[in-house]
Amino acid sequence: MSDESRAKSLVDPLLSPLVDRVGEGYVVTESTRKVLYLDRSRRHLLGQCLQKKQRCILVTGEHTALTRAYLEAMNMAGAQWVVRSRHGLRDALTGRRLHRVSEVLEAPEALELADEHARETGFESTILELHISLRQRNVETADYGASIEVIAEELLDEPELSWGSNEPAMVPWDGEELANWTRGRLVTVPHIIANAVGQDGRRLSATMQVRPTQQGSEEILSIAVDLGPTDGPETAERLESAPDILGLVAEETTPLMATAHARYGRADLLKGSTLEMPLVPMALMIGAPGVSSFQIDSSRLVEDFDAFTVGEPRMPGLVIGLGSTIDPANFQELREAMAELGPEKIAAEFGDDFLDSLLGPGWSDSLEKEVKQRREEAAAEGKAEGDAADASGEDAAAETADEVEASIFNEVVEQHASEGHALRESAQTEIEESTLPPPEEGWEEFKAAHRDEEGQA
Repeated sequence: MSDESRAKSLVDPLLSPLVDRVGEGYVVTESTRKVLYLDRSRRHLLGQCLQKKQRCILVTGEHTALTRAYLEAMNMAGAQWVVRSRHGLRDALTGRRLHRVSEVLEAPEALELADEHARETGFESTILELHISLRQRNVETADYGASIEVIAEELLDEPELSWGSNEPAMVPWDGEELANWTRGRLVTVPHIIANAVGQDGRRLSATMQVRPTQQGSEEILSIAVDLGPTDGPETAERLESAPDILGLVAEETTPLMATAHARYGRADLLKGSTLEMPLVPMALMIGAPGVSSFQIDSSRLVEDFDAFTVGEPRMPGLVIGLGSTIDPANFQELREAMAELGPEKIAAEFGDDFLDSLLGPGWSDSLEKEVKQRREEAAAEGKAEGDAADASGEDAAAETADEVEASIFNEVVEQHASEGHALRESAQTEIEESTLPPPEEGWEEFKAAHRDEEGQA
């Protein structure tokens, strides 16, 4: 590697054996392994890129899969994943066609999707994904990680758990040891990886991040569980219990919020490089602090929805079930529930990321744009009707901002739901019609050719 190429990046490739080449503001790391883990060297590279404000691009082959922990760390570091196959280059997460590796960092002028991104991967299992935020007021006695153990024991048969700060996470589970380890590193915002395997081979994969707050600390959990074969009766029962699983978390600690989503996917819980089925919402939980802050009438919601209260009776949280099966109709239930709760209040309390987890990326931008447009239209309509001195028109123009935004919320949620359903149908059609030859054919030649092209660039 020339001194000129090395100077383009602040990340010194000599400090990491994973760096294959560097560019202006980014580094490229390549691998042909079947599975990539968040091991010590990959965590170090991502941390180095963050520190130097550089972007990391992972380039792999068609059949490489990532662990959830590695993908989550990449997302936090702003890293990108590019697949190189005989069909060309593409963004592994979006399926966008690329003409060079570094193009993944650029905003697309026109979105060209790669047909092979919809290659059939096989929906082996029903996967439940939980995202949970907990408040731990007393740092000295906080039982960090206990909720992972509770969920594993509830959904897996006699699970064997392990944990670690890197992968493979092979430290035998000891709740007290884990809590003490986390407590001693709280100022560094520790990031824990946990795995569990049941007697029937079904798996759980989880990450835990803990950060200090003015109220003590916040424990953030991301958990995926294989519920079983897609057509299994026991699988359906486990999926139906998603609201109850969230309720269990509230028995021992103070949840701030939690969501449960489901999809059909890989039994090994790895993330492949092809299109996944969109997540479908199954349940959401607003913890006691949110119920109090929003002044939610829990009794009315329990009466109107598939909801129940959790935690302390004097200051309860609320769990709302959105469906018992993986069905796009769950979005309709979510729309009605969120309209009752108030989207702006929820975003103000928990941040836009919470709405993103419910409604998909770009939700906040859609809401802001629609709110602005609707307000402008309402103002123009009100002015015209005021000029006409029409009393009924004046009444109509007096529609409150809350009513306007509730209407906007409903429309945008319906749009997200329909787009998610359309995406799944479109992907299934492409999968059924796909007759692409095996990606191994021409692999070495294609890889060499693209390396030559990028070297010349």
